[in-house]
Amino acid sequence: MRYKWLLIDADGTILDFERAQFAALTETFDGIGIEFNLELLRSYHKESESLWEELETGTLDLQELSRQRFVRVLRKAAIETDPIALSQKYLSRLALQGQTLPGALETCQILSEKYDLYLATNGFGEVQRSRMELAGLAGFFKEYLISEELGHAKPDPGFFAKGLMGEAEIVHSQVLMVGDSLTSDIQGANNVGIDCCWIAPHERELPTGYRIDYRIESIGELPTLLEASHGD
Repeated sequence: MRYKWLLIDADGTILDFERAQFAALTETFDGIGIEFNLELLRSYHKESESLWEELETGTLDLQELSRQRFVRVLRKAAIETDPIALSQKYLSRLALQGQTLPGALETCQILSEKYDLYLATNGFGEVQRSRMELAGLAGFFKEYLISEELGHAKPDPGFFAKGLMGEAEIVHSQVLMVGDSLTSDIQGANNVGIDCCWIAPHERELPTGYRIDYRIESIGELPTLLEASHGD
């Protein structure tokens, strides 16, 4: 086989983060008597995306990201409540969300029979581990590489060095990173010199500035792609 080890991203790759996030946010704001409406959703997305960009560049840590997004959203919406407590409530509800993307369960089962699967995700360990268990995906993965636990976030080379890539028996040419994020998954793979597979709709323009070895629309296409790559 061309590849032996698969690093698979969680959110947007096998876990349905959009559904999980919306459910957790709705429950969180309901808990303080506030209807989670479209305006709050847009505000949250804007602030969260900006802060995740800072996390990926190494200028912000995960704890501060978690706090700041609610500080900013609450300030803009003129809602008076403790942002730290709200963040904790949100994370506890997010941990109970096990929604998967179409084909994820079946695909991970198929892949686990031929490859060593490693979850490679940015986020909180307790939250991601719980979601994987609820999704029924936990048993297919040999190990979890989670940014909070490693002390580094993708695309930092330290994320990979402290996880799979630091093990002596790993052959870099037999490792494939699979994920939907250009800035964390693809850039991370580029940073450490391993192959990568970008999950994105084909109508999206192929970006410049990244080395993308493969491109698929969903995780369900991965087994076929890997079978074809054996003959390369």
